[in-house]
Amino acid sequence: MQESIQKLRYTGVAKLKNKINLKREFQENFPWHYDPMLKDHDDAPALGNIKFDYKLMCDKALALCDNQGDPRYNNRGFSYYLNKDLEIDPNNFKDRDDNFKKLMSLWLRTRCTADNSCYWEFHDQEIGELYEPLLKTYQELYPFVDKCQMRVVVKPPMSALTMHADTYGTYSRKYNVNKDQIFRVLTFAEDWQWGHYFLLGNHVCHQYTAGDSYQVKPNVWHMTANMGVNPKISLTFTGIDTRK
Repeated sequence: MQESIQKLRYTGVAKLKNKINLKREFQENFPWHYDPMLKDHDDAPALGNIKFDYKLMCDKALALCDNQGDPRYNNRGFSYYLNKDLEIDPNNFKDRDDNFKKLMSLWLRTRCTADNSCYWEFHDQEIGELYEPLLKTYQELYPFVDKCQMRVVVKPPMSALTMHADTYGTYSRKYNVNKDQIFRVLTFAEDWQWGHYFLLGNHVCHQYTAGDSYQVKPNVWHMTANMGVNPKISLTFTGIDTRK
């Protein structure tokens, strides 16, 4: 693993002419249509607008970011896989499945670094006093979801989380479920701003309002980027779909 990562970091990023075919490389790992021109699809089911005091939540999230410091050193998101020198640390991959290792290989080939791919995230009780009312809001809307988790994500300007399909590795190991049983909701915590970008399958989420929500289905590729001037704040609700 260490040798392959070093090879990718020091030689692969320079070979821009070697285009990546996502379908060829990942169809077995993440079965999907892999057709960028497909218009008749169900990649991004809209779930309507979920009401909450997002202004209060965003203020809380930004305060937490200030307390946590530089996102490159927070051991969250992309920085999970770095060491104290901000280099990829193979020791952090011991418990990861093959799907995730393939994704990390892709991210390294596409120039993901500590500077452009790290962000802040806060899980469950880390959100503070807003966690319980936030969780209750989603549980009332989705009573069929069990083992619920909340996560608030703050992406600073000039950062991205490149193309990927969720592996749910940590969650799946914790609850011994496969990814097809997992239900995930993405909610935008602020009205859309210039430069804030989210692609879910073939659907570009654009000019949304705070609370607009989508289901992130297993195997559907997506990405997010903040090329704007203000932080981009969103949250996810994840759990086991007991209907399956």
